[in-house]
Amino acid sequence: MMIRRMIQGLLVGLILFSTTLARGEETALKDNQFVQTVGQRADEMLSEAESMVEHGREGHTEEVVAHGKKMIREVEGLIKEVKRKKGEGEAALPQLEQTLKAGKDAVREGEAGHLSDALTAAREALHHARLGREVLSPR
Repeated sequence: MMIRRMIQGLLVGLILFSTTLARGEETALKDNQFVQTVGQRADEMLSEAESMVEHGREGHTEEVVAHGKKMIREVEGLIKEVKRKKGEGEAALPQLEQTLKAGKDAVREGEAGHLSDALTAAREALHHARLGREVLSPR
Protein backbone atom coordinates (compact mmCIF):
# COMPACT_ATOMS: atom_id res chain seq x y z
CA MET A 1 0.00 0.00 0.00
CA MET A 2 2.81 2.39 0.89
CA ILE A 3 4.67 1.58 -2.34
CA ARG A 4 1.51 2.24 -4.32
CA ARG A 5 1.16 5.73 -2.77
CA MET A 6 4.81 6.47 -3.47
CA ILE A 7 4.36 5.48 -7.12
CA GLN A 8 1.21 7.59 -7.39
CA GLY A 9 3.04 10.56 -5.86
CA LEU A 10 5.90 10.13 -8.30
CA LEU A 11 3.50 9.94 -11.24
CA VAL A 12 1.66 13.07 -10.15
CA GLY A 13 4.99 14.87 -9.71
CA LEU A 14 6.14 13.71 -13.13
CA ILE A 15 2.93 14.92 -14.77
CA LEU A 16 3.18 18.32 -13.07
CA PHE A 17 6.85 18.60 -14.04
CA SER A 18 6.19 17.73 -17.69
CA THR A 19 3.28 20.21 -17.86
CA THR A 20 5.48 22.97 -16.42
CA LEU A 21 8.26 22.04 -18.83
CA ALA A 22 5.86 22.18 -21.80
CA ARG A 23 4.64 25.62 -20.72
CA GLY A 24 8.23 26.78 -20.38
CA GLU A 25 9.02 25.56 -23.91
CA GLU A 26 5.93 27.37 -25.25
CA THR A 27 7.02 30.59 -23.54
CA ALA A 28 10.57 30.18 -24.83
CA LEU A 29 9.21 29.60 -28.34
CA LYS A 30 7.11 32.79 -28.15
CA ASP A 31 10.10 34.74 -26.78
CA ASN A 32 12.30 33.37 -29.56
CA GLN A 33 9.68 34.38 -32.13
CA PHE A 34 9.59 37.90 -30.63
CA VAL A 35 13.39 38.14 -30.81
CA GLN A 36 13.41 36.98 -34.44
CA THR A 37 10.63 39.37 -35.48
CA VAL A 38 12.20 42.33 -33.71
CA GLY A 39 15.66 41.42 -35.01
CA GLN A 40 14.45 41.26 -38.60
CA ARG A 41 12.60 44.56 -38.29
CA ALA A 42 15.62 46.20 -36.66
CA ASP A 43 17.84 44.97 -39.51
CA GLU A 44 15.38 46.36 -42.07
CA MET A 45 15.14 49.69 -40.23
CA LEU A 46 18.93 49.99 -40.23
CA SER A 47 19.17 49.03 -43.90
CA GLU A 48 16.64 51.70 -44.91
CA ALA A 49 18.40 54.32 -42.78
CA GLU A 50 21.72 53.46 -44.45
CA SER A 51 20.07 53.73 -47.87
CA MET A 52 18.67 57.16 -46.99
CA VAL A 53 22.14 58.46 -46.16
CA GLU A 54 23.79 56.77 -49.14
CA HIS A 55 21.31 58.22 -51.63
CA GLY A 56 21.41 61.60 -49.91
CA ARG A 57 25.17 61.72 -50.41
CA GLU A 58 24.61 60.99 -54.10
CA GLY A 59 22.11 63.85 -54.38
CA HIS A 60 19.00 61.66 -54.84
CA THR A 61 16.41 63.53 -52.80
CA GLU A 62 13.50 61.37 -53.97
CA GLU A 63 15.35 58.22 -52.82
CA VAL A 64 15.92 59.75 -49.40
CA VAL A 65 12.16 60.25 -49.18
CA ALA A 66 11.32 56.74 -50.45
CA HIS A 67 13.73 54.96 -48.09
CA GLY A 68 12.71 57.28 -45.27
CA LYS A 69 9.08 56.27 -45.63
CA LYS A 70 10.05 52.58 -45.57
CA MET A 71 12.20 53.14 -42.50
CA ILE A 72 9.36 54.96 -40.75
CA ARG A 73 7.05 51.97 -41.32
CA GLU A 74 9.65 49.61 -39.83
CA VAL A 75 10.29 51.85 -36.82
CA GLU A 76 6.57 52.24 -36.13
CA GLY A 77 6.18 48.45 -36.30
CA LEU A 78 9.12 47.97 -33.95
CA ILE A 79 7.73 50.43 -31.45
CA LYS A 80 4.37 48.60 -31.48
CA GLU A 81 6.07 45.21 -31.02
CA VAL A 82 8.22 46.42 -28.14
CA LYS A 83 5.31 48.14 -26.39
CA ARG A 84 3.11 45.06 -26.88
CA LYS A 85 5.74 42.83 -25.27
CA LYS A 86 6.14 44.83 -22.08
CA GLY A 87 9.58 44.58 -20.53
CA GLU A 88 11.51 43.22 -23.49
CA GLY A 89 13.29 45.74 -25.63
CA GLU A 90 11.88 48.73 -23.77
CA ALA A 91 15.39 50.10 -23.32
CA ALA A 92 15.43 50.70 -27.09
CA LEU A 93 12.28 52.84 -27.11
CA PRO A 94 14.03 56.22 -26.71
CA GLN A 95 16.34 55.41 -29.62
CA LEU A 96 13.46 54.14 -31.76
CA GLU A 97 11.46 57.28 -31.05
CA GLN A 98 14.44 59.46 -32.00
CA THR A 99 14.90 57.40 -35.17
CA LEU A 100 11.24 57.94 -36.01
CA LYS A 101 11.44 61.70 -35.38
CA ALA A 102 14.60 62.11 -37.46
CA GLY A 103 13.17 59.91 -40.24
CA LYS A 104 10.04 62.05 -40.42
CA ASP A 105 12.20 65.17 -40.51
CA ALA A 106 14.27 63.72 -43.37
CA VAL A 107 11.13 62.88 -45.36
CA ARG A 108 9.59 66.31 -44.72
CA GLU A 109 12.78 68.13 -45.75
CA GLY A 110 13.23 65.88 -48.78
CA GLU A 111 9.67 66.46 -49.94
CA ALA A 112 10.30 70.19 -49.62
CA GLY A 113 13.38 69.79 -51.84
CA HIS A 114 15.91 70.59 -49.12
CA LEU A 115 18.50 67.87 -49.74
CA SER A 116 21.08 69.19 -47.28
CA ASP A 117 18.58 69.30 -44.40
CA ALA A 118 17.14 65.92 -45.42
CA LEU A 119 20.62 64.39 -45.37
CA THR A 120 21.36 65.86 -41.95
CA ALA A 121 18.14 64.35 -40.58
CA ALA A 122 18.86 61.04 -42.35
CA ARG A 123 22.28 60.87 -40.67
CA GLU A 124 20.64 61.48 -37.31
CA ALA A 125 18.09 58.75 -38.03
CA LEU A 126 20.91 56.37 -38.96
CA HIS A 127 22.76 57.15 -35.73
CA HIS A 128 19.70 56.41 -33.58
CA ALA A 129 18.76 53.35 -35.68
CA ARG A 130 22.21 51.86 -35.01
CA LEU A 131 21.89 52.48 -31.29
CA GLY A 132 18.35 51.07 -31.20
CA ARG A 133 19.31 47.98 -33.16
CA GLU A 134 22.25 47.34 -30.84
CA VAL A 135 19.90 47.33 -27.85
CA LEU A 136 17.31 45.11 -29.60
CA SER A 137 19.65 42.54 -31.13
CA PRO A 138 23.27 42.90 -30.09
CA ARG A 139 25.76 40.99 -32.22
